[in-house]
Amino acid sequence: VSRGGVGYFTDGLARALMARGHHVTVFSQDPPPAGAPYQVNRVAVRADRWAPIRFPFALRRCDFSRFDVIHAQGDDQWLPRRGRPPVVRTMHGTSLAEAWFNGVVGGSPQRLLMHLWFYVSEWIAALRATVLVAVSAETRARVEAAGVPASRIVVIHNAIVAKNYRAEDFTPGAFRAQIGVAADAIVIGNIGRLSPEKGQRDFLLGVAPIARQDARVHLVFAGHGPDALALQGLVDDLGLTGRVTFAGHM
Repeated sequence: VSRGGVGYFTDGLARALMARGHHVTVFSQDPPPAGAPYQVNRVAVRADRWAPIRFPFALRRCDFSRFDVIHAQGDDQWLPRRGRPPVVRTMHGTSLAEAWFNGVVGGSPQRLLMHLWFYVSEWIAALRATVLVAVSAETRARVEAAGVPASRIVVIHNAIVAKNYRAEDFTPGAFRAQIGVAADAIVIGNIGRLSPEKGQRDFLLGVAPIARQDARVHLVFAGHGPDALALQGLVDDLGLTGRVTFAGHM
């Protein structure tokens, strides 16, 4: 179950489970990515700003009785207890940070209320989960302080599939040529969704003095998100026009 649809995390997890011989069905409001080896049950939700809130309620109409276990990232708190299989809940972080950056800092009362709703919902989910997977020791400490028994918390750190990023599989200098950066440039990269809580604004402000001192410095953002235009404007304000590449999703 994924509030954000079949995202990269859900897709990767589903493919890995399938490779181990498990049968996987993803419940989502979105269609599956091309070539997905798993089944996707589309949950009918009107595609508008309130879809993330409607989705958990729509899940209550789904039959989960034939499954051995449910993995969820937030919407499982609305699933009925009776006849429900065990729930493994992954806790990536907290919506409280998003409420601050997108609601308070971003000046959006609507986003503030929505992320506060998510914050309350995710803690209900954490308390109701059979097993809670925390992606860091800090996340574990937070959920344990919120009342989740330590015996129900497991830490599994975020990771990548190392074999997909072997140096010998890439031609040296190919990426620099692709984005039009000189071979002798000092490339400083930032990877992640372009969103206020990711701190890319602070990254730019911190690196700008270094870039001004050395003309070889070039910044690259790999990712996309709602803060893209604001970051591009900040690049111009800092006098770094032409020194920063927004490569999008890689």
